[in-house]
Amino acid sequence: MANQPDIAAQWKKIEAAGLCPEITSFEAYTAKYLEQLEVARKGSVDQASLVPGSEEIAAVHFVIFRGIHPWAGKFRKPGQVVTFDGSTPGADPHRIIPELAALKQRTEDELAGASDEQSRAKVVASYLGALRRIHPFLDGNTRTTVVLLYGQVAALFGKKERPALASLDFKNLLREAYQGHVGFLANRILAEEGHALLAGEAGEVGRASPGLDEDMETAWQQQRQKILEQQQRGKPKAAKEPPNEPAS
Repeated sequence: MANQPDIAAQWKKIEAAGLCPEITSFEAYTAKYLEQLEVARKGSVDQASLVPGSEEIAAVHFVIFRGIHPWAGKFRKPGQVVTFDGSTPGADPHRIIPELAALKQRTEDELAGASDEQSRAKVVASYLGALRRIHPFLDGNTRTTVVLLYGQVAALFGKKERPALASLDFKNLLREAYQGHVGFLANRILAEEGHALLAGEAGEVGRASPGLDEDMETAWQQQRQKILEQQQRGKPKAAKEPPNEPAS
């Protein structure tokens, strides 16, 4: 089957993230998260949070992945680095909570100045793109984000029965959003709700990516790599102490 190699590679990544003992196959993993995804979706709509904070994000992930990952609902720890969409790095683990707090504040400020459905949808799209760029979990970031969107849409446009959002080609739209092109996702949200689209703004560049600081974990990894390279060349040199080495 043509898709089998992709499934096998995906399963290896999922296994590497850590699984509960009863999850022994991709099929068991998929069946359980799909069942719990619907529970999480209903809960998100009931809560209808327009700007979810770190605790709400973690709670949604827990509902989707409890009994699947032993760390369900917990953000990545120091040393747990991820790349996605090819080679894009997520925020270093110790920056996740500060970045989520800054994102929440920034989004609330931008929504306070938004005067219509179009501008509010654009702010929500920017929030979702930045959340993907932070990538707080080892697995399940996109599924968590789409569940959060159900609640955001309910908060923006009212609670009602809506079709599945899986048809939104969500990963590609999120990639466009964190790269700054938030209009694509905003217009899809508006189209699903029957509202007028952003005129001529589908490719507009905005600030969706988080403003990551130069961080201690990356600095330490770079310093350690330099030491290893020196040792391999047989010319060890006295290295300066790395800045703010993370506690072990």
